[in-house]
Amino acid sequence: MPSRFREAGKGDADKGITLILKEFRFADDKLMISYYGEVGVGEDAKSAQRFKVLFDTGSTDFFLSDESCETPSCLNHNKYHKTKTFKELTDEPQEIEYISGSLKSNIGSDNVFLGDILVRD
Repeated sequence: MPSRFREAGKGDADKGITLILKEFRFADDKLMISYYGEVGVGEDAKSAQRFKVLFDTGSTDFFLSDESCETPSCLNHNKYHKTKTFKELTDEPQEIEYISGSLKSNIGSDNVFLGDILVRD
């Protein structure tokens, strides 16, 4: 369990962007830092579905649960509803392993917005 915690926010209010830096200092003095914020997913910035996400600086991808997810971990999170701009990238579910667990899902892509800025590939 973390022994000390610090949170600081940085943003661009004109663009509707806020990133939060969380710093955890563990009892053995190890440090863990993470960034989180809100993204919009969908056709355009105004109508995009909103999700709070942890920005993984070591990955180019992130995953959202869709309306078919019924596991306990999905219950407390917004669920993604496919839009006109969604593109299916796999025909079969793919299994991806992480240190903290795994997921099995079809993979697709959609427009992602930070505030009103469209994030490019």
